[in-house]
Amino acid sequence: MNNKPKINQITFGEAFSSLCDKVEQLGFDGVTYSFYPKTLHKSPEIQPILQYSDRFAPFVRHYIEQDYGNRDFVIRLAFKGHKRCIDWWVEINNGNVRPDELEVTIDGRDNFGIQNGITIPILRGPYAIAGISVITFNPSQSYFEQLKSEKLDELINCASDYHFALMTGDDGIYAFVSNVMACLSESQKLVIQHLLRNQPMKAITVWNPEISVKNAERILRAIKKELGDISTNQLMYLLGRMDAKKSLKF
Repeated sequence: MNNKPKINQITFGEAFSSLCDKVEQLGFDGVTYSFYPKTLHKSPEIQPILQYSDRFAPFVRHYIEQDYGNRDFVIRLAFKGHKRCIDWWVEINNGNVRPDELEVTIDGRDNFGIQNGITIPILRGPYAIAGISVITFNPSQSYFEQLKSEKLDELINCASDYHFALMTGDDGIYAFVSNVMACLSESQKLVIQHLLRNQPMKAITVWNPEISVKNAERILRAIKKELGDISTNQLMYLLGRMDAKKSLKF
């Protein structure tokens, strides 16, 4: 029996089209956005999301058909908490890729013309991983190295902006934030509950004496990091959009 989750292949309208345009303007040839919840096994309603531009489409469809996700070293590194941008061939040449994983990248190069790729982790931690990957078809290594040198910072900004836009969109909110909320510990729920009271964190001991202010601040930082290093105001916005009081049964 095949228990492999079905991948949501969806496009969130103008936001993703804008990301594709920006990536191409920077000089790259294609882009994908991927979101993998770590709670896939808990419910059939929780599924990975994979979006891709037209020029990336042939390989992505092949990737899905071949179930390459189980042999994708980028996913493996991301789930281990890899924080840096992942240059595919740098990782391969440094010996960080298994032989069966290497076959995926070689297939992309030999049969789909993908010469180089970079993955930018955006979301990482105990709840989910997310990131964008960009590719080039140009066989010139110097061209690719120049792109990395000159455009990587802009690419990282594009990735972060798109991820937050997706999280706050009507279609994306439950795929992302709800997955995180479902995995919160009791202490984390108490901190979220306190946030929703619009009270300063230093007052949390009035409501929850078992949590120190220092510990509450640490918990809050961890939650914001898991959602892509967002601000407290952005977190409050997301909680309001998903009606956190109801979903967390406050």
